[in-house]
Amino acid sequence: TYLTGALAKAREDCREYDAACELYLRANRMARETASFSIEATRRRADRVKQVFDAETIRRGRERGIRGRAPIFLVGLPRSGKTSIAQIVGHHPRIRAEPEVVGFSWIVERLIPDSADADFDADKIRKALFAAGTASSPEPGHPEEIGPDDADLVKISSNPANFWTLGLIEMMFPEARIIHCPRAPLPHCLVLFKMFFRDPRLGYANAINDIIEYFRIYNDLMAHWRQVLGIEIHEFPYDRLIARGEPGVKDLFAACGLDAAEVAAPLPRPAQGSIFDNGLFSAAPGAKAGAVIQEDLAMIEAYLRKIPELRQLLHAS
Repeated sequence: TYLTGALAKAREDCREYDAACELYLRANRMARETASFSIEATRRRADRVKQVFDAETIRRGRERGIRGRAPIFLVGLPRSGKTSIAQIVGHHPRIRAEPEVVGFSWIVERLIPDSADADFDADKIRKALFAAGTASSPEPGHPEEIGPDDADLVKISSNPANFWTLGLIEMMFPEARIIHCPRAPLPHCLVLFKMFFRDPRLGYANAINDIIEYFRIYNDLMAHWRQVLGIEIHEFPYDRLIARGEPGVKDLFAACGLDAAEVAAPLPRPAQGSIFDNGLFSAAPGAKAGAVIQEDLAMIEAYLRKIPELRQLLHAS
């Protein structure tokens, strides 16, 4: 699988896009043969998460949450720019980056089953959350992602599972800062298609239809959180951050509740990679927003020919 993927990348670098796409498709079929991922189970869990974490449950949880702490949670799918944004915010002297541990997602995965045969009762789960005091502390043996050890530090988490757990996060940390890192659907789905993740929870990346459906599940769940959370979700697409430069970085720090003036000069700038890798419609500083180089267009056209399912993402991009 990995060798075939490497060959695909080599062909792509040589601008042999049709051959590269065929190799990526073959590598993903090989990876899919050993994957245990189920898009149906993922959709089922997302629907159940929305049932459990409704507006009233979150409001009650907020009343018991940890006050005086405002950790930062970056939210987005893999390859959305979360890591780069975390590095920018990490330049602030008050920031302490957290490892991508699984405390919150561990709770959600065990409380809310994804099996069709599992006994699911949203009311029972909500009662269990409050009876166990989950809104104040995670399950013993699975430490908090954000601990209360140093009041002068602001902790930041970029766990890729954060979007599943925003309801629980707000119940535990009512003053948390949520930074959403969205990306245009077409380039994002293509980049995921060309990745080979070891984490079985990311097995959707091995089939283009599953990637597209997972993207929809993700957006639907984010729409739910915007409706039921009592805190603002700040939108910071990484490609837009690149285009805005320093003003965008200052706005990012402000959204995180941090003073950009406390960062040692010069302010960090978003890293500029290839236009395709950072978002189909990103632009270099000073360039016209939405500029797309000819090479990217040739690549996109080749993938659209080979994978017609991608065309449904064009209107959303």
